[in-house]
Parts: sequence; structure tokens; C-alpha cells
Amino acid sequence: MPLVSFIVPIFNCASYLKQCLDSILAQSINDYEVILVNDGSQDNSGDICDIYVKKDSRFRVVHKKNEGLSAARNDGLELAQGDWITFVDSDDWVEPHFLDVLVANKNVDYIVTSINHQQVGGRCITEKFIEQEYDTIDDSVFVVENLKQVFFTAWSKFFKKKIVNDNQLRFIPGVSPGEDTIFVFQYLNHIHSLYLSDKPCYNWRVANGLTNRKRNFDWIKYTIDQTIVSIEQVEEKFDIDLSFIKFNSLHYLIDKIDVGKYTYKQLLFEIKTIASKPWMVELIGDSKYVRKGKYRHIIDFLICRKSYMLVTILCKQVGRFY
Repeated sequence: MPLVSFIVPIFNCASYLKQCLDSILAQSINDYEVILVNDGSQDNSGDICDIYVKKDSRFRVVHKKNEGLSAARNDGLELAQGDWITFVDSDDWVEPHFLDVLVANKNVDYIVTSINHQQVGGRCITEKFIEQEYDTIDDSVFVVENLKQVFFTAWSKFFKKKIVNDNQLRFIPGVSPGEDTIFVFQYLNHIHSLYLSDKPCYNWRVANGLTNRKRNFDWIKYTIDQTIVSIEQVEEKFDIDLSFIKFNSLHYLIDKIDVGKYTYKQLLFEIKTIASKPWMVELIGDSKYVRKGKYRHIIDFLICRKSYMLVTILCKQVGRFY
């Protein structure tokens, strides 16, 4: 069996896919397999996948109808044969020494690498962790220096397949954004050690706009409920306080609500509903963990006074809820 399975979910990414796959081929360590999940692409991404499968026996491809990122990753998990699993988004790429980090730290349950954030226009920002191995999970793992955005993504990580499969860990189909955070915390709930690498081995490129996609209230409420459960499980198991993560996750997800698709009447109903949620009450009352601008302070003030119609009018004018 291979040391590691690369799982690459693909949807309409022909412009970047070759760079992604070539970066895997360029690894200094060759003990791996690559599972390509072509999630109903309508460009020539599928043809590119077939070329690499013919080129290298370590590559396999699944061509399927479009079901979304979570479902594509789950399909890859079902097929993975490696002792370890790593996810690479098809518009990203890895450095040749990416697998070196895994080989040097196989004694732990979870490995997180630093990243290069490749921005539009060619600018690159490196997000580096302070190198550290943790042989126990406690508050020191979640110090502010470690709580970079990349900490909660599925990519740039190495997961033990045995832990994933023994605990039946999978991504929740249809949930996006927020699916990565839920999966990562579900995994954290079953580990005993981890390693943070200061080597930027993963190149993250925001190219397709999915990160900024807006969702409806129902999806956001469901995602928040699942996120809170996964975070609270880790808090309870390891007796730690993850309020900072919880409140910032809430803040991030609520900001993804698409108010533009609702009529005034519909939006008023949804705002009344979400205002009564315990986690919304907590978030409004938070003055420690989340930075709130002037607009959010106004929304908080109005919700506290149950001025829901004014909130609705303001949201419609500004184009966002929170």
C-alpha cells in the first residue's frame, strides 16, 4: 500500500489542473497514489485527468456527475489506499518537499504545513506556523499564533486514514462554506498528537470565487449547528476553551448569508428566526473574541431591541446581513 493518498477534487479547473498535477509528480518522495475526482466538469478537465492516468500508474480517476466539493472528497476517501490522506484543491499546487514533512513526522496523528497564499496579480503572502510538535492536545495547540485561516482547511494537512475510517469521518454533502472546519474538528476529536510545520509546502490560490459564495439562511443555520457541535466535542474531550474559534467561525459563516435572494417579508422572517438562536444571542453579546465594525454594532443594537424591520431594511440597503 502507498504511504499517502492525494485526493484531488476537480470541477472546471482546466486552466490550473496541469500545474497542480505536475507538482504532485515532482515530489521528492514517490510512495503515493493520486485519486482524481472529476466532479462533472464541463471544460476539458476530464480529458486532462485521463492523460495523467495513462502517463502514470499511480493516478486514478473517477468521472461523476456534479455533486459538490464535499461529495467529491468523500468519493476519494472511499477509494484511498494510503496510510495517510492529503487533499489538494485542483487550482492549488504543492512544493516538491511537501511529502518530506510527512516522512519526517509520521509518529504523530496529524500534520499541518505552512502555506503560500498566491493572490491575484502575482503577490504571495506566506502564512507560517511556529514549528512545534504537540504530544498532547491542550490549550497550547490553539494559541493565537496558530489560529491562522489555514488551520481550519482540509488542504495542506496529512490525516491518518485509520483514524478517518475507524471513526467514519466524512465531509457533509452540500455544506459550503464551513465543511472544512467541521471535518478538521471531527478529526481533532480523535487524535492525541500533532505537528505544525514552518515550511510553506502548499500554494493556495483563490481563483474560482467559491470561497466568497453566498448561501441561504437554512444552509448557514445548518452549517453553524454542525460547526458548534464539532467544536464543543473537542472542548469537552480535552477540557479546553475554544470560544475564540467558535465566535470567529460564527462570524465568518453568518457573513456568507445571501440577503439579496429574499423579499422583505422573507428576510424579516429569517432575521427574527436567526435572532432567537442561542448562538446568535451569544455572538451579539461577544465583546472579546470578534472584531466588529460600525455596521455590525448597529445590527447588534437593533436586534437586541427587537427592531427587526429596521434590520431588514438596513440589510437590504447594504446587501448583507452581518
